[in-house]
Amino acid sequence: ISKLTPDGEIVELEWVADLNAPTGMGIYDGKLYTTERRTLTEIDLESGEVLNRYEIPDVDFPNDLAIGSDGSIYISDTRPSSRRDSRIYRFKDGEFEIWLDHYDVYWSNGLYIHDGELLIGNSGDGMVRAVDLETKRMRDMISLGAGVIDGFRAANSGDFLVSRWEGQVYVVSPEGEIVEILDTIGSDNAADFEYIKERNLLILPTFVSNRVVAYRLTE
Repeated sequence: ISKLTPDGEIVELEWVADLNAPTGMGIYDGKLYTTERRTLTEIDLESGEVLNRYEIPDVDFPNDLAIGSDGSIYISDTRPSSRRDSRIYRFKDGEFEIWLDHYDVYWSNGLYIHDGELLIGNSGDGMVRAVDLETKRMRDMISLGAGVIDGFRAANSGDFLVSRWEGQVYVVSPEGEIVEILDTIGSDNAADFEYIKERNLLILPTFVSNRVVAYRLTE
């Protein structure tokens, strides 16, 4: 894991090393959490020291994570080797549970928590679904068609930003209107990203081309 400034300066190229293909990341209570190939890994945010590796039971491909206000960590297990089989784990009070195992959670990847719901990007059928964190009631939000739904963030306008790994970023309105704002298919991928609201700045790891690119969003 590398550490950068918002202006693109590399603060420390190998801030945390010796990780096994980390994917999703999230911060809670002074700790950075990331998923490795079999573990949820806890890192001290100040020192970069790996504090704990929590083994995820019966996991296939842990991918993204999202952290709730109570510290619960939700992890997508994409399980690409299984036919229409995916699940969401929850890590709470030091224990894992299969929080959601449902036919409509299909090769899940990107996760995001917003207004009491867990947004799930289902790469298996191109749907974004929202699940109530209390009742687990599920609803369809939008369909993006075939592709790997990788990242979510809330934008300043109340819209959502959604990325697809193939190289696309969309703005999605609360009413479900979808507008493509970036298409780099064939040149760059659009992996999970960050959005800095104060700067209207989209920070996008490109994955295959090994660059981090920043885009300034305008109304």
